[in-house]
Amino acid sequence: MSSQPPELGPDRRGPDFAPPGNGGAGADPYRQPPYGFGYQNQSTPGFGGHPNAGSGGPQYPQRPHPQRPHPQRPPQPQGPKKDRRPAIITAALIGVVVLIVVIASIHAVHGDQQAAREQASPTPTPQPSALPSDGPNSISFTSSEGSGRLTLVSHDWTTTGAEPPRYGQFLQLELKISASDGRVSYGPEFFQTFDETGNLFQTTEVGAKPPLLADGVLHSGQTVTGDIAFDMPRGAVTLLMSNSLLESVTALRITD
Repeated sequence: MSSQPPELGPDRRGPDFAPPGNGGAGADPYRQPPYGFGYQNQSTPGFGGHPNAGSGGPQYPQRPHPQRPHPQRPPQPQGPKKDRRPAIITAALIGVVVLIVVIASIHAVHGDQQAAREQASPTPTPQPSALPSDGPNSISFTSSEGSGRLTLVSHDWTTTGAEPPRYGQFLQLELKISASDGRVSYGPEFFQTFDETGNLFQTTEVGAKPPLLADGVLHSGQTVTGDIAFDMPRGAVTLLMSNSLLESVTALRITD
């Protein structure tokens, strides 16, 4: 065994060994030199620069670097879509309220105008005629139907009738009705009487004597005569005449 160190032998090896240049025909240009202390990789970026840098060293082909894919941003979460239906419904309700207020205001204005017109020109209420009469038992009258005259031809108190009287006696009246203008409605249902205490009595056929007053309408120049009767206590009486419009036409005072 030789005592000479290995690095001083004919085959020089060690960390300071550098491969020869392109001096041999059989040199492998793709062979990587062994890595060791003091060796600088000239083909890797960041470890000595460009692979062709340096002097006298082998030139190695540059391998392409794979391209790194660009990181894709994850999709950003979208906020919830706003529902416009509540706003539309609110606007519709406001429109309805405004329309109701406008209609109510119009009706109120028309009602006030109508009330003002009625107050300015009130409808006349027919009153018993104040025209002078021909005597104590005759009176002229005027109503919305027409004008005429009511005459009490005769009157009588009796207890004789188809049935006995219930309230005292039968007051039998013979009446004459004439029309001078327009039309005059007549009939037993258009007459009532009041006694001295203010009680109201309707006509009855039980104590009436013929000819009975019929129902009808008189025109200008026409006259009708007939009898009516009342079951009531004997005494002073007020005879009230009305028409088909339920208007009080006139009244006559009948003394006992």
